[in-house]
Amino acid sequence: MLHHYTIKNISLSFPLVVISFFVLLFGAFSDVANAQCIDGDCLNGHGIFIYGDHSIYIGKFRDGKANGQGTCYYSTGTKYVGEWSDHQFHGIGTYYFEDGQADHGVWTFGELAQAQPLEDQFAGRTPLTWAVVVGAAGYQHLSPLDFPDDDAHRIVAFLKSPAGGAIKDEQIKILIDEGATKGNIIRHLHQTIEQVAPQDRLIFYFSGHGFEDALAPINIKGQQNKLYHKEIINLINSNPAQQRLCLIDACFVSGDDPIKSKNSQQKIQSDNYYEQFKTQPNTAFIFSASMKEASIEHRGLRQGVFSHFLLEGLGGAADSQGDKVVTIEEAANYVKERVRIYTNNYQNPTIINTFSNNTPLSSLD
Repeated sequence: MLHHYTIKNISLSFPLVVISFFVLLFGAFSDVANAQCIDGDCLNGHGIFIYGDHSIYIGKFRDGKANGQGTCYYSTGTKYVGEWSDHQFHGIGTYYFEDGQADHGVWTFGELAQAQPLEDQFAGRTPLTWAVVVGAAGYQHLSPLDFPDDDAHRIVAFLKSPAGGAIKDEQIKILIDEGATKGNIIRHLHQTIEQVAPQDRLIFYFSGHGFEDALAPINIKGQQNKLYHKEIINLINSNPAQQRLCLIDACFVSGDDPIKSKNSQQKIQSDNYYEQFKTQPNTAFIFSASMKEASIEHRGLRQGVFSHFLLEGLGGAADSQGDKVVTIEEAANYVKERVRIYTNNYQNPTIINTFSNNTPLSSLD
């Protein structure tokens, strides 16, 4: 059954350079040398800057420093939204803690000088679902894939259907091939997060190449432009949505051979790595494979195997209770079983879930 497939991974021969960077709790970035501008104008304009610890700044720059309106998603799980001066909080702004609490008011060079009440701009609004959907197939520096673009369009079609919640076009952002750059993915996640209310749901879907610690945007080149899992976590966990769902159809492996024997030490390493995805409640990450495994797209299905069975399950096949509702537990159990059977245990999806198991993902009425 596996004789017509593509593995969503390819090894990289470039050395991995590990850099560290420390952020002061309420102040300046202590080292901008170990960072890179991945999009826009980070000298005198608007850009996206990634720091060595995977903190993300999106906003205005002057003389190469954060000046003006901007947002920083810190690797600690906190976030600042507001005005800056020379890399410090300065002006009207809000600092969000990991637990969702916030300090809002007037800041003076990193210190909260005048606290003010934070207005709830979403009070009373009907709950909405927002989605950022990515399909990267036509790689220039990795082997091209066949079906991630189709997978992404099928996911969008499901989300727009009654079973998927009949989500409106303006609540879905789809990035295909040349649109699926690292800068675009981060920018559109950021723009979506800005619109998300505490009563909402946020969905992020990615289909493309992947690695043990990162996803591969379309503009990946060697080690450049890898979208690290930590960067996704920073963005996803910083938004106020009561439900956050990440669906990843990509390899979870590095190296030339995606099939590696599993041993107890690897299991410990895997379990430790998974812990970073469990830092916030009401968040689920569903990966198409386990660590040290590849993810397959199959020409017979004309889809990624994981995406095929995910959509099949959400369409009703996973409704084990027969109540016209597919819960996250039902969807997870279905896709794990079906993918394992179809690939002869070659690929084993991983579910990291802090949702209630009864959280509905689709309604079949």
